[in-house]
Amino acid sequence: LVRHITIDGADNGIRIKSNASRGGRVEDVEYRDVCIRDTRNVIEMDSHYSASPVTTGDLIPQYLQIRLHDVHVEGGQRVLLDGYDAAHPLGIAFDNVVFDARGSLHVVARHADVRTGPGAFNLTVAGEDVRVKGLAGRSHPMDCAGRFVPMPRAGTKNRPPVPDRPAAIVDAGFTGTPGDSVGGIPVFRSVGQVLSAQTVNGGARTVVFVRNGRYREKLTVDRPRITLLGESRDGVVLTYDANADTPSPGGGTYGTRGSFTLRLVAPDFRAENLTIENAFDYEANTAKPDSDRTKVRNQQAVAVMTDLGSDRATFVNVKITGFQDTLFPNAGRSYFYHCEISGNVDFIFGAGQAVFDDCDIVSRDRHSASNNGYISAPSTKAADPYGFLFIRSRLKKERASMAANSVTLGRPWHPFAATEVNGSALFIGCWMDDHIGARGWDRMSSVDSTGARIWYEPAEARFAEYGTTGPGAVASARRRVLSASEAASFTPRAVLGGWSPPLTSTGTTSVHSPGAPSGRARERGRA
Repeated sequence: LVRHITIDGADNGIRIKSNASRGGRVEDVEYRDVCIRDTRNVIEMDSHYSASPVTTGDLIPQYLQIRLHDVHVEGGQRVLLDGYDAAHPLGIAFDNVVFDARGSLHVVARHADVRTGPGAFNLTVAGEDVRVKGLAGRSHPMDCAGRFVPMPRAGTKNRPPVPDRPAAIVDAGFTGTPGDSVGGIPVFRSVGQVLSAQTVNGGARTVVFVRNGRYREKLTVDRPRITLLGESRDGVVLTYDANADTPSPGGGTYGTRGSFTLRLVAPDFRAENLTIENAFDYEANTAKPDSDRTKVRNQQAVAVMTDLGSDRATFVNVKITGFQDTLFPNAGRSYFYHCEISGNVDFIFGAGQAVFDDCDIVSRDRHSASNNGYISAPSTKAADPYGFLFIRSRLKKERASMAANSVTLGRPWHPFAATEVNGSALFIGCWMDDHIGARGWDRMSSVDSTGARIWYEPAEARFAEYGTTGPGAVASARRRVLSASEAASFTPRAVLGGWSPPLTSTGTTSVHSPGAPSGRARERGRA
């Protein structure tokens, strides 16, 4: 029994290796409660291990009753399920084993008897002499929140180290007076307390280290050059639960623009290794009957908004989660690297220039057979050459049971029927699950100042893709495909106006610039 293990950034995850020079029967091995992240060979059942001086003989390896329960995999490159031959197949079972990036995994299988269920299993396994039996269920992935943390330094009592000399520390468990110095660094209980303590015009970059915890705060960053550096992505949660119909302290309701958890109105903001959520309970509200007076009619609920004054906003390894209108990059330039963004209706929308590089774009299930929402709703000004660029990213669905062909890539948003708007959204080198279908894009309407409703068609907007792959990369007359020369002009550097944000808090590695995928994806345009 291998239980309660976390594997982070390794070459190999769950692994059994052998060959005919030293093998035999390996039976009744169980892996339970395992979290794996950014590991090259996620699962490796290798009966032809080739690194030994001798690999031949009559000690034939056979793996039987290998069981995986409650395993959650983030990232990774390869899964190997390799039985020795038809007479010595691999026997392996998967129960609630979920791969967040299954589309990017290379799966090799042969001579294997695979059993799935009763819990979820979302990997497609096929190959020579491979048999798959059982019915995978719909259980949610095992929660790995807080499992991936930096290795502790000696004497830190298993707490991850504070980065070198941050300007302040936020710790929800701090019991002293906010701003008290601990080890020469001021400590606060909330992010808002730290922001209020900064000078309005700012000076050098202010790095705020945020300890694991849930921080229920409605935040506006109006100081430039602020960095919020989390202890861990899943462990630090900035949360608020306002929606468009929530009463505003100033009178009336918040509306979409006021429903934010985090709003940026100053330049050069950076967030790293944390989660920002709008915790409005969309699903519970939707389940209420229309006769229920407590039912919210306008369910827009923004997690992050870039507003007037924001520019060069960077998000690295950040989870941004909500349902309708999750992310509102409405002003300036913003860059999202290795992030996860989830929602259902128009959940990435606005007029700003934004690049989503190596991100997971997760559509949340509305339990509809035909319409589970729209990923983007850009309102790019017609005079701006660029809007949203999704590059080298993965369009995923919340659960395997989510209906195929039920989500579109986006629709054209014209706020108040503005005539100077022409939305731009490009998907280049992205993998798409089957919730995306031939329809590709949708139309959208707005009401003008006279009360007239005007419909805008996706064909009139700047919507296109190039080099997309996966079950959702369906060839269709409704889905415009760029030529290789056209795609080459859509690079992160171009969209961001020459700005190259660093990918690490201390390093100088910048956003890479190639806009078109290489190899076979480039040749075929779209698989």
